This record gives sequence, structure tokens and C-alpha cells, in this order.
Amino acid sequence: MQATVAQLPYLMGRTALIETKKYLGMTTKAGKFSKYVPTIVVDKKKLEKSEEPLLAYLR
Repeated sequence: MQATVAQLPYLMGRTALIETKKYLGMTTKAGKFSKYVPTIVVDKKKLEKSEEPLLAYLR
């Protein structure tokens, strides 16, 4: 395998909680919700350099 794509469950959960908090604080109905969480393509080069900030969320 040359590379893999990693989803970041921590950021997904964090984003969901932040958006829920915003929704619960609203006095009107919420509209359509669409939020994207970044993913990372992990390859040998990125692992060796360790410059990608999203690597902090991977084990």
C-alpha cells in the first residue's frame, strides 16, 4: 500500500457537539445542515516529515 485516507472521528464528534450547542441556543428552527470535517491522506513522506497538523489526531 502506498497511502491511505484517514477519517478523524475526534474532529467529527467535536464538530457535531459544537453545531448541536449552536442549534440548542437558537430560538428559531434550524435550516439545512451541512458540515465537512477534513480527512488526511497518509503516506510515508507525510509520516517521516511529521509536518501535517492533522497527524496529531491519529494513533
